[in-house]
Amino acid sequence: DSVNVTSFLFPSVDPVKQPPVPNFLKDDRFILFVSGFNVENSIDPKIPLLVDFITGINGTKSELKTVSKISKVIVAGNLVRPSQKQVNEIASEIFVNRSIGGAGLYDLVEPMKKIDKYLSIIGQSVDIDIMPGATDPVNMMFPQQPLHKSCLPLSYELKSIMAVTNPHSITCDGVLCTGTSGQNVDSFKEYSSLTEPADILKYILSTGHLAPTLPDMLRSFSYNNADPFIFDSVPHLFFAGNQPSFASRNVQLSKDKFVSLLSIPTFSQTGEIVLFSTKTRASKIIK
Repeated sequence: DSVNVTSFLFPSVDPVKQPPVPNFLKDDRFILFVSGFNVENSIDPKIPLLVDFITGINGTKSELKTVSKISKVIVAGNLVRPSQKQVNEIASEIFVNRSIGGAGLYDLVEPMKKIDKYLSIIGQSVDIDIMPGATDPVNMMFPQQPLHKSCLPLSYELKSIMAVTNPHSITCDGVLCTGTSGQNVDSFKEYSSLTEPADILKYILSTGHLAPTLPDMLRSFSYNNADPFIFDSVPHLFFAGNQPSFASRNVQLSKDKFVSLLSIPTFSQTGEIVLFSTKTRASKIIK
């Protein structure tokens, strides 16, 4: 026997489920998004430049004015990654010995120490939420748990730095932001004709589920009574990190309500960060 599917329907995105945005901001405030530091054995020279920008050490008068209005920095995963040499060594060990010994574990200790140093410097100037990603030393199954304090000992000493889960949802300046480090978009792309991250984010939003390929293609924990990935509240901003390029788009829900979609580029490849205005809900890229 076979089943012939002629059509399928998703629940519509209900504007009522989107909380109202408080109108108390007289001036622009920003959330700075960055993802994909991908630190290996040596630090990327772009990272110290980013630290100088965020902390106000370098920059024009206009840039310093903008930096002073950053409410929060969100690091959307992939702080570190194994070097290609490590990947090749493990692949060789699996092929020869059919197993991974103690020497086959990725050594991410030194890369974590390096990025911890720079995050702790940024944390002295602004609040930071640190999400884990696909290449970070956490569980691979969704939802990924926060990075352990032993991974970022310097950063954890600061109350301004929070290690959070992936996916992550937070309200900043009255704006509800929900997103991931990009695995939901990457997994969706493997089984779809859609290739642009903004198109995929729009489609994912229309399904009412944060990661439609769970649990078959994207691994996740099992839940018996409720699915935590269903959108209980419609966010004002829906983002995904570690994407090939920057993209920003608005999806209109009703006359006065919309969702901003944001594709955050991989910093190690592009050197780009994104500033999202919590007042106008517009995004701009800084390189």
